[in-house]
Amino acid sequence: MSIKEILRDAPAGQLARTYLGWKITPYEDEKDNYQLPQPEKQEAVPQAEAQRNVDPDDGSDEGSSDDKDKEKDLESIVPNTEPGGSRSHADHSGDRDIERVATEKDHHGGQQPDFQEVGFTPMDRDNPQNWSATKKAFVFFQICLLTFSIYSASAIITPAEGIFVQQWGTTEEVSAMVLSMYVLGYGTGPLIFSPLSEMPMVGRNVPYMISFAIFIIMTAIGSGVSNFPGIVVIRFIQGFFGGPVLSTGAASAGDIYPFNKMPYALSFWAFFAYAGPALGPVMSGFAIPLNNWRWGFWETLILSGFTFLLLFFFLPETNADYILAQRAKRLRKKTGDSNLLSRSESRSGNKNWVKLTVYHLTMPFRITVLDPSVGFINLYTALVYGVYYSFFESFPIVYMGTYGFSIGIMGAVFICVIIGAGIGLITYTLLVYFIYEPYTMSKGIGSPEFRLVPGLFSAALAPAGMFIFGYASKRDITWVAPTIGIALYAGTSFIGFASGVTGGGSAAAVTPTSTDELVSYLGDSEARVIVLNQEFDFTDSEGTTTSSGCSPWGTGSQCQIAINQNDWCTNYEPDAPTVSSITYNKAGVEGITVASDKTIIGEGSKGVIKGKGYSVCMANGVSNIIIQNIHVTEINPEYVWGGDGITIDGADMIWIDHVKTSLIGRQHIVLGTESSGKVTISNSEIDGTTSWSAQCNAYHYWSVLFLGSDDQVTFKGNYIHNTSGRGPKVGGKTVLHAVNNYWGDIDTTGHAFEIDSGAYILAEGNTFDSVTTPVSTQEGKLYTGTDCSSALGRACIENTLTGSGDFTGSDSDVLSSFSSSAAAADKDASGVPTSAGIGKI
Repeated sequence: MSIKEILRDAPAGQLARTYLGWKITPYEDEKDNYQLPQPEKQEAVPQAEAQRNVDPDDGSDEGSSDDKDKEKDLESIVPNTEPGGSRSHADHSGDRDIERVATEKDHHGGQQPDFQEVGFTPMDRDNPQNWSATKKAFVFFQICLLTFSIYSASAIITPAEGIFVQQWGTTEEVSAMVLSMYVLGYGTGPLIFSPLSEMPMVGRNVPYMISFAIFIIMTAIGSGVSNFPGIVVIRFIQGFFGGPVLSTGAASAGDIYPFNKMPYALSFWAFFAYAGPALGPVMSGFAIPLNNWRWGFWETLILSGFTFLLLFFFLPETNADYILAQRAKRLRKKTGDSNLLSRSESRSGNKNWVKLTVYHLTMPFRITVLDPSVGFINLYTALVYGVYYSFFESFPIVYMGTYGFSIGIMGAVFICVIIGAGIGLITYTLLVYFIYEPYTMSKGIGSPEFRLVPGLFSAALAPAGMFIFGYASKRDITWVAPTIGIALYAGTSFIGFASGVTGGGSAAAVTPTSTDELVSYLGDSEARVIVLNQEFDFTDSEGTTTSSGCSPWGTGSQCQIAINQNDWCTNYEPDAPTVSSITYNKAGVEGITVASDKTIIGEGSKGVIKGKGYSVCMANGVSNIIIQNIHVTEINPEYVWGGDGITIDGADMIWIDHVKTSLIGRQHIVLGTESSGKVTISNSEIDGTTSWSAQCNAYHYWSVLFLGSDDQVTFKGNYIHNTSGRGPKVGGKTVLHAVNNYWGDIDTTGHAFEIDSGAYILAEGNTFDSVTTPVSTQEGKLYTGTDCSSALGRACIENTLTGSGDFTGSDSDVLSSFSSSAAAADKDASGVPTSAGIGKI
């Protein structure tokens, strides 16, 4: 953990950098050895490959039709975006041209946009996901401490309610407003500040620090107020400006922790949220009777003041979009190239800041209204909160009125809430460790409702705790009995709260019923969970088209024909037999555009996309996509250039899980030359069984292609069969972790891996079953050894080769691209053929 980097990224460091020019330590992009990732152009593959002449293309269908010099193994032609290139702009600070460049991008349609995306490199120290475990824990502890400070302030004033009745003659019901108005305030404040923290130009720290500073100021003012109405008003304002962390804290956890570790972080965060109101009365219960009610404000001021100073100097920004936007701004200033944009800047297009602000501010209301499940969870959470805070009003009646406790001792009873919540935390953490985390690692995210199951039991047990408290609160029954009821309620309601927080997220769930509706849902700007419970047949949806082609691999009925797209046949196979007329379905050539923040989940084995693939492209600047339990099939399988199954180019945070691809004309899965950040392909089936192939033998050649620039790809638990090549082909500057995959029934004259220069591959725990040639070309770096402890903190698992050729790589330089966060390997991948693909979760 670098203290200098923390100080640099904290509010104090940012203010010093902006207004005083003090650079505590440089960012990665400010270092002398920093190189902006550039799209690479692949060298053309020779006319004859080592084993056969089968290489019409290595990438996307998109490209310029009049590009006669297109290289044979090139994904697509990428415009020159070198800093200081041929483009010139009057304002080299870059900020004024963002909207113009993004608008220009929109006018290009399907062509590559005239800008270069600024992203993270695989092991980038500025990426919060790459921080060390110590740094993550320290940063998230600050968020938890801030949460505790705000929550403890809610109930810290309750021991003074009796004093308000005596001093100002209010009723007990009216005096309770000092608690209810605070809770009302922190329930409404996040509706404004939390959505703003999602905006790339704002980030997390600005709402945190500004709202918290106002909270502290109002606390100081409240300590000097001398009338009850003034206290009530101050309490509402306190809650309003203290509220953002109570909803944004979970987002901060998501910024720094991967999905499978999120439940742990959020559970601890929820524990601090529970502990705050419980310890508040304990903190003030002994001080208020000895002096006066102002101690409730003074203690809050002491705690929040310390917390503010800690955050001011040591809380770094965690919003990745904000961090990249600032990096792009620095690079535009440094290079004079205003075409350097972050993903969020390119995605916003020509929208102005007012429209973006309105969009984010209205999102919580739209999600609540449009998604009944989210609305129900909100109502249930409100009920839990209401019951929880009712204890603060009933405790004086029971423990002071019935059992004769003093204010201080009565406040100490709240410790039982912490004990109950602690038991709930341990219970839920064990559930995550033994059930949910293994489930996530093996089967993916699954159904969001599955993660709510513990909440069902807690919802049934929580009323039992309330019943015990109410029934046992009698003079002839010991005070221990109602206290046990409180602890039971706290523990069970904590599990329910944690299940809701770490469960299905806030995306709207929809079930499309037509191809048009599916396309609309996938391409819109809403965060969605899209459930597919039927087959969507695009085969004839866009009609057919006719063009010429060629037959480079034979003219038999089992041979694939190449469409003369971008004059490929003319330029690269001029001697191949020509085919004057080829009629094929237009729908397959262009994939379905998928926008950001989408989860596509198939129900059972019903989710089938036929005749069209997915396109997750840089042109849309997308991120945060999950495609799970879907079968993509029958995309012009007779024709090369007929379409790809899943295309990813310049996207980030993509997870393809339990997907099956079959009968695809070209690539089953392809990562294009643009940098795609982190991509995981897990538990999926690449079925190459076909009646038309480049080898004319029912084994599909164009399987999986990774050509990205600095892509970080995890390829785990996949079943690749009935293929003859590219299973996968890896090039560009791709960093690939191939773990626990199974190759079987591979063409005896074919191969699995092709490793081009620039590739970094760590392969462990894989099974090759009767694969004659596990790897054909090996120009990049491959490591298959077991000594991985220096990078992974554990030994790697040996690959299993049964009746297969050699698969050995000893280049340990590969390990420098990996860390302990790399996916763990199982010792046996023999069960992959039965667990991979659709209908297995």
